[in-house]
Amino acid sequence: VVVSRVMILGDAQFAPIGLCNMYNGGGAVSTVSASGSNNKRTVDVTLRGCGTFLAYSSVQPEQVTCNGLTLEFEYDAAACALHVDIPHTDDLR
Repeated sequence: VVVSRVMILGDAQFAPIGLCNMYNGGGAVSTVSASGSNNKRTVDVTLRGCGTFLAYSSVQPEQVTCNGLTLEFEYDAAACALHVDIPHTDDLR
């Protein structure tokens, strides 16, 4: 079970759950921050590891990036679930 604080971002809500393929996937979330205005928000999540990242997001994101690379993602509107495959990089901690 992972408990994550839900961030209120104007009319949107976001909560990082973690990496699905890890035993303690919530522990892979190092930091979370948000910036921008109500019309355009950016959420930055720092992870320790790679694999499938899961987050609660009340709205579908326009774009997901990792270290400057645009990534494909799956969004389930009924469950407010955002899935992103995070690739392995050399700078993982």
